[in-house]
Amino acid sequence: MPEPFHMLRIVTHEHSPRKGGAGVVAEQLAMAVARRGRDVEVWAQDGAILPDEAVGASKYVLHPVSKLRGTRNLPCLFRMVGAIQADASSFSNAIVHVVEPAAVEAFFYLQWFQRKPWKRLILTVHGSEIRRWRKNPVNRFLFSRLAGAADRIHVLSNYNAKEILSWLPGLGSRLFMAYGVPNAEVALAPREETGKSANKRKVLLCVGRIHPRKGQLYLLQCISGLPRAYKDRIEIRFVGQVVKDGYNAEVSRLATKCGCPVVFAGGVSSEDLVRAYAEADLFAMTSVPVGDSVEGLGLVYLEASRQGLPVLANRTGGVEDAVLDGITGLLSEVGDADGFRHNLMRLIDSQSLCSGLGAAGRQHVANHTWDDVAARLYHFDEPTRSTEVLIARV
Repeated sequence: MPEPFHMLRIVTHEHSPRKGGAGVVAEQLAMAVARRGRDVEVWAQDGAILPDEAVGASKYVLHPVSKLRGTRNLPCLFRMVGAIQADASSFSNAIVHVVEPAAVEAFFYLQWFQRKPWKRLILTVHGSEIRRWRKNPVNRFLFSRLAGAADRIHVLSNYNAKEILSWLPGLGSRLFMAYGVPNAEVALAPREETGKSANKRKVLLCVGRIHPRKGQLYLLQCISGLPRAYKDRIEIRFVGQVVKDGYNAEVSRLATKCGCPVVFAGGVSSEDLVRAYAEADLFAMTSVPVGDSVEGLGLVYLEASRQGLPVLANRTGGVEDAVLDGITGLLSEVGDADGFRHNLMRLIDSQSLCSGLGAAGRQHVANHTWDDVAARLYHFDEPTRSTEVLIARV
């Protein structure tokens, strides 16, 4: 039988107001635990604030670490190490869940202290860091040792499970694969399924940080090659903060030349994000691998499906767990611009196809909530299903 639940400490270098997928995981799990009435505290970078939806029963304790910038450089890692060591007595009696790659690297060093700063240790691995650590001899050793001490290794997709098991097959008995849909408790704004004016452009929404791996430039390149008749029937809306200025400049330049209206909303609140999904007709994020950096899952695909949007994406990394090809969306191979355009034109032409994919998407994501993930990951209720069941498709 699992041990009783202890205080949960979630450790991350990424949290609102600036965050990517790892930050979303940290916040969603913290809110799920808070809704259970359990003690949870998130340690994050300096300047971290609670997300908009962390109110009422979802509100949790946030501990921003002074002068922690939230990067992967050694001074930043050692600042987190020092902060945790200063509170080692409470950490040593807690379930400690390290949910983000830079925070995991801080624990590369914390594991060497005689008094381990955890009662139970859980690590979340997202994807790209697996290859990075594996290639570096020092990090390969440090992660292998830390993973050996962990009670559970949490991954978000079959792709990540395969990546880590190809390196460390002995972790199979502790591997736990699960993901939830962000903001599942937020009420959805209604959206029209039919009855659109024949003269109204379909809104194609892309949500993600403006970053090469998210593929905004590739998406605009694909759209630039559409026949004029199809360009006249769509507009593109990008939502997401800029994290690469040079890349953003390239995307902005192409946006002025692609032949259809393009809007950049920047980073938005949770409420405005829900509104953006409600106003869209189609969703696309054409993630592309950049070196060892790959899309580990793509939580925004799940958000889009929850809103009932048909999804377009590239077949890369863990995307196939989030987007079921031909069921909740349409996938094309990375670099196959003609294939992507063909899929996009099918959706522009067929409202029935859009509605069918959207309805299936809603059903798909209904089975994935962070409340359920938290209950099984932290042993709130009965013992979890066996790992073999959880990763049966690996």
